[in-house]
Amino acid sequence: MVAFIHAGLDRLLIASSALIKHNPLQWVDPPPVDANIPLGDPLAEPDRLAVVWGPQASTLDVIAPTTFLGAPNDRLVLRHWPTQKARRGTVVFVPPWKLRNLNIIAPMVRAFNRHGFDVVGYPTPYHFERAPQGSFSGEFFATWDMPRTGWAIRAGVLELCALTESLRPRGPVVLLGTSLGGYLSAMMSVVAARYPHRAFTPDRLVLIVPPDSILDTFVKSPVGERYRTMLLANGGRIPPMELLEQLALPFSPSRFQSVVPGDNIMVAAAQHDAMVPLESSQRLANGFGARFKAYDAGHASALVATPSLWRDVGHFLDTLPKVDAQETQDGQEPPQAPPKAQSR
Repeated sequence: MVAFIHAGLDRLLIASSALIKHNPLQWVDPPPVDANIPLGDPLAEPDRLAVVWGPQASTLDVIAPTTFLGAPNDRLVLRHWPTQKARRGTVVFVPPWKLRNLNIIAPMVRAFNRHGFDVVGYPTPYHFERAPQGSFSGEFFATWDMPRTGWAIRAGVLELCALTESLRPRGPVVLLGTSLGGYLSAMMSVVAARYPHRAFTPDRLVLIVPPDSILDTFVKSPVGERYRTMLLANGGRIPPMELLEQLALPFSPSRFQSVVPGDNIMVAAAQHDAMVPLESSQRLANGFGARFKAYDAGHASALVATPSLWRDVGHFLDTLPKVDAQETQDGQEPPQAPPKAQSR
């Protein structure tokens, strides 16, 4: 019965999105890529992020470190919620697919702030203010237009690299990615290895219900069923599975080495997930040698209604090293021995 409720909530969310009018979705063939290179492309190095992290809550509109997606994705609108406690580090929240705004994370922000963590909300490409006019948040991120989907993933990964680098002077950096955000955070930890001269390595990864491949959601879940239906309704064609699997290879983080040690990566899956197959999250954890646990939850309930998961996140972040007593960017002086975060 519990499993039915969790999975039913996921399916209800999937069905509700069908009430939104979508732009036509068509298959577009991708260019050839090298399956042995993460993201299948050598990628230009991202610019440094020109942002000043102040002591007050703020919205920061800055030039994106990569601009190849064009307007409105040539800018980042970052949300910053600094702690008023002695700072232990920064948690970067990388949101799930199609999230409309960051209001839902207000309780999480307050909890992390109480325990000495700044929180930064990252706007994934094609989400929030970055959604093209006439589209809804996230609609254009993952579609059957394979070239655009690939470049959206590349942009998100490079932006997370630059964002991590900008936060490093302020102490430890944690990427907390949920669903699509977990996938992008995992992929970022692979691509960061290409740039050893840049400070792209986060201290911890917290990946909540992440897929190891976008293909796992598009093909092996009710989300994919709906997108296949829309594709056929628009006169499109569904490509052979063999082609899809080949295209997904460079976009599967578990095939590559993460710059973050496995002990510093937490992967949380949901036993009754109707959006991301459990085995997909397990494969990602195994590939990274990460800490793994599957919770008695669905995809949506894992994110908002599983207290045991968030308690485990708190315990996991207790393993962060102490912050050195050195001047930080906004002039605050971190303590030698910050208080230990309590479980929530």
